[in-house]
Amino acid sequence: MPLMAKERQSSIHNDAYRGIIDILAEARVRAGITQSELAQLMGMSQSDISKIEGYERRLDVLEALDMIRVICQGNEKQSISLWKKLGDGFNG
Repeated sequence: MPLMAKERQSSIHNDAYRGIIDILAEARVRAGITQSELAQLMGMSQSDISKIEGYERRLDVLEALDMIRVICQGNEKQSISLWKKLGDGFNG
């Protein structure tokens, strides 16, 4: 049963959200991309990426899409694999 709105955690403190951010950060590192490089390719600051990965700043869904595109460097198979991993992380 869903929690009432006032009982819900902020998404930034939600375990599923943190799991998704951890998966994205791990994928970035595996791809050999620094926070600074990712930030530049996304039109953000390195501080923004650091805050996202440190759970201090919420990642917008459009930013997440762009982040996946950059991390996977346009490779469709890698993108699909990462999306599956994100879904698995969200579900448990």
